[in-house]
Amino acid sequence: METKYILDENDLPRQWYNIQADLPVPPLSPSYNPQTKTPIGPADLAPPIFAKELIRQEVSTKRYIDIPPLKCGTSSLSGDHLPPSTVPGGWRNS
Repeated sequence: METKYILDENDLPRQWYNIQADLPVPPLSPSYNPQTKTPIGPADLAPPIFAKELIRQEVSTKRYIDIPPLKCGTSSLSGDHLPPSTVPGGWRNS
């Protein structure tokens, strides 16, 4: 059985909880850049890999992180904004 919760706009969450703020040990050590053999920093992850806001959230140790405003498909890498028939064609032609 499926359960759905429909919230009014006023009841929608405005912040995410970040568990890193409450962990008893420091966050995991960063990954290493395979070319430079140095820890990966925010600059290594910046566009074109990840949006700056996403990087800021990932490296933050704040307990609550504001949820950014929704952007309707303008930066979707998955093709969610495309009709279903165009996505397979894009993979075939690349």
